[in-house]
Amino acid sequence: MESLMPFFCAPQTMNKLPKISVCQRRGAPHFRWYMGGAPRYRKIKDSANVEQEKLILATELLSGMGKFRERHRTRDEHLRDWRADMETISAAQADLTYKRAKRVLDEAKISTILDVSIGRVRTTVHGLRCSVRNPKKKLEDYDLLSEQSRKHHMRAVKQFYKWLEDEGRIDKSPIKSLKLKKVVEERNPRDRLQPEELSTLVEETRNSDRVIENYTGEFRAWAYVVAVMTGLRRKEIAKLQRESFDWESRTVSLSAAYTKDKELAVLPLNRRMVQDLKLWIADRKGQLFPDFEIKRTSKMIKRDLVAAGLPVRTESGTRCFHSLRNTYISSLFDAGRNIAQVQRLARHSDPRLTMKYAKPRSDEWALVDDLNYPGHDP
Repeated sequence: MESLMPFFCAPQTMNKLPKISVCQRRGAPHFRWYMGGAPRYRKIKDSANVEQEKLILATELLSGMGKFRERHRTRDEHLRDWRADMETISAAQADLTYKRAKRVLDEAKISTILDVSIGRVRTTVHGLRCSVRNPKKKLEDYDLLSEQSRKHHMRAVKQFYKWLEDEGRIDKSPIKSLKLKKVVEERNPRDRLQPEELSTLVEETRNSDRVIENYTGEFRAWAYVVAVMTGLRRKEIAKLQRESFDWESRTVSLSAAYTKDKELAVLPLNRRMVQDLKLWIADRKGQLFPDFEIKRTSKMIKRDLVAAGLPVRTESGTRCFHSLRNTYISSLFDAGRNIAQVQRLARHSDPRLTMKYAKPRSDEWALVDDLNYPGHDP
């Protein structure tokens, strides 16, 4: 303790340290100090070493370590510190995570960080509804959150309390054992394009004179073809260059830095499209589809679908740019590929997600005509 005395005697340290006095409370000696205008107390354990205990208490108050001091801070102060400490993720993702955690704590009426429990978090999250986007509607007019959104909200609260534990602001997270259910669902159902619809879309777009999102009809048509023949996502297509293609092995490759699962992607190319694609990109440099990651591709394909006389919405869902990936996966099943093969080509971690992407063909019932009829002798 003698080594701490010069530190506590420093003027800048003494200004920060609250005044600690000794008083009698409930028939026993206590330390008393003021925090936020309110008196705080701690019972003196050893009357023979009052000064030593006083130095230990001063160390806790000054360093800010441990649950003792942190429980007296407001919940919102902890949340703001947590938000400011999110350096490993993007600002948009950090704001979204912060808002989710704060919304759950507000709805559960958790005023201090130690009031939380697993039951309160689960009950609150299962009662949340989608955020109000139309000022003419009320919160009650919206549906409850989907299973995936509930999982995101519970994960945000769990991350907040893990941060509190890692920072030493609480001894142990009260919701450390909160289990997050693995959810595989399609929040916005998407429909595939049928083979004849896909041909119509590409042909009409290629012959179109309109410029949408600064892309000519030929550019948009090739973007649709690449997406539907490789299953690449929008942000992955944005990183394609002429060097991404290997014509001898008929493959297209993307480094792990550009894929969603952060693994190297090597995908086969359809042999009938290789020659046309090779001619189209022969004189191109840099990105094949410049700034594609910021293009409003849903608006783009919607306008092209309408121009081609094709429906944007069907009974099975809507048609957006990601529907081309649905079409790719569904076409693999149409070609007779099994679930394991399609899962690998789709680069999915769960076969259930692959099945969610699969959509039936319009002439599916006609497949029974291809079955071998054994005949019937009365």
